[in-house]
Amino acid sequence: MPSAAVSRPIVAGPRHIVAVALGSFGDVHPILGVARALQDRGHAVDFIANPLYEELVRSNGLAFHAIGAEQDFLDVIENPKMWLPRHGVRILGESLILPYMRPTFELIERLRRPETILIAPVTAFGARIANEVFDLPLATLDLQPVLFRSELDSPGLPLEPLSRWAPLGRLLRRAIYWTADMLFFDPVLQRPTNAFRAEFGLEAIRRPFHDWVHSPDRTIGLFPPWYGEPQPDWPETARATGFPRFDEADQRPLPEGLEEFLAGGDAPIVFTPGTAMSQARRFFEASVEVCRLLGRRGILLSHFPEQIPQPLPETMRYFEYVPLSRVLPRAAALVYHGGIGTASQALAAGIPHLVAPYSFDQPDNAARLHRLGVGRTLFPIFYSPRRAAERLRWLLETPSVQAACRRWREAIAAQDALGQTCELIEAL
Repeated sequence: MPSAAVSRPIVAGPRHIVAVALGSFGDVHPILGVARALQDRGHAVDFIANPLYEELVRSNGLAFHAIGAEQDFLDVIENPKMWLPRHGVRILGESLILPYMRPTFELIERLRRPETILIAPVTAFGARIANEVFDLPLATLDLQPVLFRSELDSPGLPLEPLSRWAPLGRLLRRAIYWTADMLFFDPVLQRPTNAFRAEFGLEAIRRPFHDWVHSPDRTIGLFPPWYGEPQPDWPETARATGFPRFDEADQRPLPEGLEEFLAGGDAPIVFTPGTAMSQARRFFEASVEVCRLLGRRGILLSHFPEQIPQPLPETMRYFEYVPLSRVLPRAAALVYHGGIGTASQALAAGIPHLVAPYSFDQPDNAARLHRLGVGRTLFPIFYSPRRAAERLRWLLETPSVQAACRRWREAIAAQDALGQTCELIEAL
């Protein structure tokens, strides 16, 4: 392996893209959408991900390269502690970030060409180190605004209501970020990351998740500026484009029985805790009762059928997976975990959001949706049929919510998110 950075060549014409995607379907889908758009624009693409996604990637015409084992990902999502902040960071670091760091780096070393550009999330430490060692251009793709650690605006942070009084707000946010690094991120990530960097003569870094994770070349927020307004303390290379909204809609047929159900009555409420949540039986049991209280039909979505109560009422249906872009425009509302990809599809469909956020970026997304006037938050510990029904009734019957839903649906329809994102990557 090389021990020092090499000079960056000047290349014209089509580029070679090495895309890295780590995490759940919600993490992989948007990066795959960007990678496919780049290939459609004439660039060669190699896609690095867990073997769980091989069929999906190859079906989109991209070259696939596996890292890790399929069971690695399943072990993470089946761990109930994954959704507790303290344990979640440790599990994420020890099961996803650190084990994939060296394999990602070595694959990039093997695949790189003079015209290579890297695109990767902040969790792909191997791509960031390859950016330093080989001087390969890197576009960091931030799926969520919360990944930009702003001291000026972070609505989902703890104690955020106290932050409205400046300069108290700025000091409080700074203290929260510092505490999170000292207690959660650095004990897991700092030493192994610096040990790997030292193999190439790179200096040790502190607080790797604070700002090092963002590329000095380009960081792209895969959300529109009206969802996550760029702040003066974001990285200088940061730009916000828009939601990629890739969900396999052009590849997956609707599951049997869905079209008949949608056409057979009033618009249903859709319930999903996300593709990676395997401990949501209580959520689904309560959601069945929510529909009964409201006199509404419902659709339950989960990759884990053992979570679904049986038998379901005639007014409800369960499906393992449905491209949300094909079902939400025909739904009345969405009740979900607050994942950014799911949020973007509901915004595009123009329907209200009831968010039951667990951890990571989800509370921040819930707060932003509240700001936009399209949603309300009900944390899982308080998610009961009565409370959820009350909030849904208010969301469905309030004219200002319906007006806000229409406004942001039109804003998404008017944007070319993938085109803007590709242009920023090509400019590297």
